[in-house]
Amino acid sequence: MFTGFVIFLPLFVSLVLALLLALDLLDEHERYVVRTKTCLLAFVMACLFLYLGHAAYFSYAFELIPFTDSLYCFCSPAVYPLYYIYLSELSNSRTHWYSGLGWLLPPLVCGVAVTVCYLLMDESCTRLFIERYLYRNSSEGLTGAALWQVYAHEMEKWVFGLEIIPLAVLALRKIRHYSNMVSRSYADASQHSLVMLRLMFLLFLATSVLSAISNALGRYRFLDDTLMLAFPSVVFALLIFMQVYIGIRYNYPAIATDNSDETSPNTLTAAPGSLTPQQQQTDERNNKARQEAAERMRELRRRIEKLMDEEKIFLQNGLKISDLAEQLCCNRNYIYRAINVEMGISFAEYVNKKRVDYAKQMIEQKPDLQMNELYMRVGFSSSSSFYRCFRLFEGCTPKELQDRLRKEKNAQ
Repeated sequence: MFTGFVIFLPLFVSLVLALLLALDLLDEHERYVVRTKTCLLAFVMACLFLYLGHAAYFSYAFELIPFTDSLYCFCSPAVYPLYYIYLSELSNSRTHWYSGLGWLLPPLVCGVAVTVCYLLMDESCTRLFIERYLYRNSSEGLTGAALWQVYAHEMEKWVFGLEIIPLAVLALRKIRHYSNMVSRSYADASQHSLVMLRLMFLLFLATSVLSAISNALGRYRFLDDTLMLAFPSVVFALLIFMQVYIGIRYNYPAIATDNSDETSPNTLTAAPGSLTPQQQQTDERNNKARQEAAERMRELRRRIEKLMDEEKIFLQNGLKISDLAEQLCCNRNYIYRAINVEMGISFAEYVNKKRVDYAKQMIEQKPDLQMNELYMRVGFSSSSSFYRCFRLFEGCTPKELQDRLRKEKNAQ
């Protein structure tokens, strides 16, 4: 009973997560969230087929092993590229899920090679390969297609081991990219902090390390010791559950990209004397378009500053760049360009500077103001973010400013 629980636990967890994620996808309508969760579902399905192979292997289901082992040899090295593709889509970078397809080519080659070798082997040859290589890690007496099958399995192990480190590095870069995009799109990044995403990366890293160790040891070492098998089985089931649960529960915010169809006003042009009349006309039209684009950006910047100064929308808790776009009836990428490019500051810095300036005015007007109330009144979601931003822009904490103003008042 306990042995069966240990063997089938990761398979059962993967199956339940795949069903929950599929049901969750049925209720989603936003394209970005649907794409991202579809990539996560592909990762879960790979885990499902991988642990189907594990279950058949540890249950000694010899009739199923040619099929499940072929799936296993593809899914085992494919799970990490699929998770990297999920992170790529989550980060909403210029290179989306298709940029990671190249990482799936080696696993696909492994899966096809193992499948072809099984098709070339007769029943007795397959049985001999399974008993000697898969269960005893020995190639003694294997010839022909069975020996090529050994080479195919060794190739799968090498592909699995070599891909973990570069994929972990690339995943960390995706997280940093996503962090920058969130900071550009949200005034209070603490509300949409990357704790969940960083946790996902740590879980991914932990899973990678444990997988590398298990791959180096080999599955056959866990055959005769249920307790030894229980540790990776329970740990992998827990890690996969946490990764996918976070992916399901994660709040996917709409973030501004750094793409813009506006023509850059700083683009260099060729010397007029080196152009033909048609090229000069084209260049003049391009210059005019760039000047008009620059003027639109300046006008948009004035509208943003007017909205901030008159409406004081920076006091809104959890203000997003899309909120400005909605009030100004403008594309959020234009808002991003007007602030990040024209003003030379990120959206979070711009809004938090407004909040700090307003908080400073309130402290100067009422030196006895309670600090635990002030941060909420000026739009911050926590006192820690309020104190951090205040020190960043003013060089002191609000409490220090308040104490200094009190001393000045008493001296007068």
